Amino acid sequence: MRLKNPTAATLAGLRNGRARTPLAGRPRRADDGFTLIEAVIATAILVFGLAAVSNLIFVAISSNTLANRMTTSSFLASQKMEQLRSIPFDNAALADSLANSLDVDQAAHNENIVVASVGTFHTRWNVRTVAAFGTSLKFVAVRTEFSGPLGRQSRAEFTTYRACTLTGCAP
Repeated sequence: MRLKNPTAATLAGLRNGRARTPLAGRPRRADDGFTLIEAVIATAILVFGLAAVSNLIFVAISSNTLANRMTTSSFLASQKMEQLRSIPFDNAALADSLANSLDVDQAAHNENIVVASVGTFHTRWNVRTVAAFGTSLKFVAVRTEFSGPLGRQSRAEFTTYRACTLTGCAP
């Protein structure tokens, strides 16, 4: 419907020279677009979805870091245990520890190891002669732990017995 002399009142009801129909009661067309409420709801759903995914990423990174520190602790404790097992039985390095504990630092029975991209690990070892077998049996324990800003975060501990296999060992 084209008007020859449109006035301001009639122009308000026209769009491109055609009469407008009220929105209520007419079917929605594909080119109508989104309303503001639909856009806000879609944005809110997207924000909650991204928040959940970012939380999962944070948990994955934390778990990976902890697993890396636990693996490194186990490796370093195992390495120290193998080093102590390879020392000859009568060597001074296998002398008894002064304290019967892995919780205190003892001279010549602890060390700090810095591992690149992981952190600093503290290793302690304890050597005790098992009195029931004379001097021919020793108990060896090794503990390696990572202590970060939140305290002890990972620990590995290994124990073994060393027996004297040399001739002339005291019973």
